Amino acid sequence: MQIFMVISTGTANQVEKHLDETVPGKFYSVKEGVWLAAFDGTTQQLSEKLGIRDGVSGAGLVTPISNYSGRASADLWEWLKINWPSEKARND
Repeated sequence: MQIFMVISTGTANQVEKHLDETVPGKFYSVKEGVWLAAFDGTTQQLSEKLGIRDGVSGAGLVTPISNYSGRASADLWEWLKINWPSEKARND
């Protein structure tokens, strides 16, 4: 499992609909049009499943996250703690 950041630069509700179908319960809304998603596959595979690569759900960006640091709500940190791959070191 890998954590990805998904950014919609088009129709956010279409991307979110595809997230709910592709990784139900495994994505976190950071803000409108920006999510974290736990997915077992590649960046290209997730982008295809979300309809971003072919433009079905609009334009956007999918990128893997290899590390993290910053300030955010407690529920975001909890989501990361639960979904972060156990073999990777966390910065908590």
